Amino acid sequence: MTKVKNIFIPLILLFCLPICSEQQDTRRLCAAKTSNPIVECSAVEKKLEQLNIDFDVCCQNLQGSCSTVNQQIQELTLSATCDQSICINQSLIDTATPQIQQSGVYYLTENVDTSTHALVIDADNVVLDLNGFVMSGGLSAIQATSHTNIQIVNGKIDATTSTGMLLTSCTTVQIADISFSTISGQSAQLNSVNGFNLKDCSVVNSSSGGSSLGHYEFTLCNNGVISGCSVADSSSGRGFLFTDCSNVYCSQLQVLRMRNPAEGYSVGGDSSNVNFDHCFFNENSSTRNMTGFNISCVGSLVNDCYALENDSARNSRAFMSSSSAVNVIFDSCYAIGNTKPSGGSQTLRGFQILGNYIFVRNCLAMRNLSVSPGSGVGYQVSASNSCFFNNKAALNTTYGFDNSGTNNVFLGNVAYSNPINYNGTIGPNQTFDLSDGILTGTPVVWNNINSQP
Repeated sequence: MTKVKNIFIPLILLFCLPICSEQQDTRRLCAAKTSNPIVECSAVEKKLEQLNIDFDVCCQNLQGSCSTVNQQIQELTLSATCDQSICINQSLIDTATPQIQQSGVYYLTENVDTSTHALVIDADNVVLDLNGFVMSGGLSAIQATSHTNIQIVNGKIDATTSTGMLLTSCTTVQIADISFSTISGQSAQLNSVNGFNLKDCSVVNSSSGGSSLGHYEFTLCNNGVISGCSVADSSSGRGFLFTDCSNVYCSQLQVLRMRNPAEGYSVGGDSSNVNFDHCFFNENSSTRNMTGFNISCVGSLVNDCYALENDSARNSRAFMSSSSAVNVIFDSCYAIGNTKPSGGSQTLRGFQILGNYIFVRNCLAMRNLSVSPGSGVGYQVSASNSCFFNNKAALNTTYGFDNSGTNNVFLGNVAYSNPINYNGTIGPNQTFDLSDGILTGTPVVWNNINSQP
């Protein structure tokens, strides 16, 4: 602040004091002469006008000087920040890895090329702030293995050929406000990470590197939160892939306008309690089999999620629980306007429900349409010991509800304007047999509606 005063005060004295003094002398002269009413003050007024012009120029000069001072303040602030942390530039990136070997706060000060060396974190308690800059090129831009308390924020990773960011066997990880672009592989890959938070990240114009890979890929990861992240205008693979993960909460995620995705959201392996709230799979297209939400785990809640206006030339599902799924709930989910515009006899399904003890409630399957000879089904059910309550199916190509499973309950559902509203073993007074004894042998009155309410 002292430096600022030293610059600003001389500027004021330099530009303003001579002009102000000259104005005062001129006004005194005018006052003396105008005591005689005959004396004209036009010369004085002309002089004052010129002085006013000079004063305006003075102010403009001062504004320019102030801009210079402000710029110096920003430079001093950045210098002070770098004095308190460690600045990362291209020269540091090009040194032998690992570049980060001690705890601290690290800032990028320029765009960096990681074609030769990735930025490797080899310390605990590290904050890496990309500071709005871009890291580009190479197999991977950022790597960390077997460390705790890692925070990576605020920047862009571009044009890597394997993974954008690779974290392995770490604990307590936060990744926020990172944009991935033109990645040929997984954008964010986390392996064996316990305690993680991904927030407000995005993937655009990227390819996951294969149909079995994920743009965001999590393997053996536990106790995490993912919110506000997206995949858009990218191709192949899965948007979000979870394998052998547990206790993960996903909120406000989006998979949009992907080309040939295998799945938007995939939960498999020995996963449990991976949950989705207010997530979207919209406007994606594929010439292959495609699934919006594929849940293959023990215990999962998919709530208030949407699969809208997707099209596939082959078998597709907006929402699916696989044959190994157990205790999965789909609540208030919407499969609307999905199409199979071409192809053979494959089936388009709003909901394909397999597994055991699946609960589907308050959902809507509407206008899921397939060209002949394909079929479009609102709810295709092969599960056992499952319950379908208060759902709606309308304007689908073939069936509203199609059940080939056993010991399933359909209660309070509405189907209308489907060629066949209810197909298969759907009728009153069947039993709902749960192995833990709940409702075992209890007759259920169906009360399903066969027309528009």
